[in-house]
Amino acid sequence: MKDVCLRLLPAKSNGAPAVIALVESEPASVTDWYAHMVRQALDQRRPQRTLVLSGDPGALAGLGIESPCSVGIGHGPHVAWRPVRVDQGLLPFQPDVFDLVVLHDCLRQGEEHALARIRSTMPGGSTLLVLGRGWLSAGRFRAGWRRSPAWRPGWLCRRLRQMGFTPRDQRGRGLAGADLLTGQGWRRGLLVCSDRVAVRARRSDGRPDIRLVRFSTPRTVVGGNTAWDGARRESAP
Repeated sequence: MKDVCLRLLPAKSNGAPAVIALVESEPASVTDWYAHMVRQALDQRRPQRTLVLSGDPGALAGLGIESPCSVGIGHGPHVAWRPVRVDQGLLPFQPDVFDLVVLHDCLRQGEEHALARIRSTMPGGSTLLVLGRGWLSAGRFRAGWRRSPAWRPGWLCRRLRQMGFTPRDQRGRGLAGADLLTGQGWRRGLLVCSDRVAVRARRSDGRPDIRLVRFSTPRTVVGGNTAWDGARRESAP
């Protein structure tokens, strides 16, 4: 990603002096944009334990991530990344471990089971960042990308709400990779056509509302000439 630069604006015809503006340049390429989104999540959330699952680790090599499954310890620029071997898609982690989980180019439309496995490793208050391609992006129709992972942002947000997440924001690399769009208002409908999409969600702190039900001992009831066994169902107070 390009550094912050100083831009000298031209002087006006009335002799007004030129103005020096501080401009923060946007990521120059898709690779830079992916790394930029992960770096923002690391800086804003300041997690102590981070899990990154990537289908293209080379796109995050600038952060020190070189494995399809990497675990980061620390926060900010002092994160130490360690590769982890994953067999048959099973995550060898205990429940409620990671403060931040990043899914990069590894989630496909309709893979609810993958989200369920990820959710088990995240405690309440943790953050999930999903990076990938829009379902109708122009890049997916190229010969080399037709089978690449892609998903619809609307589908993902609905599934995340059902699993106890709260979607925070949605961002996308604009059509043909030209602009950086924010998923607000009518622009949210364009995310499905964006070349790159990022969805950030927060794991809910609340626990599921479970109501206990008590069943009494079965008893024998005689009606007419027929005897049958029934059970009386009572709700716990």
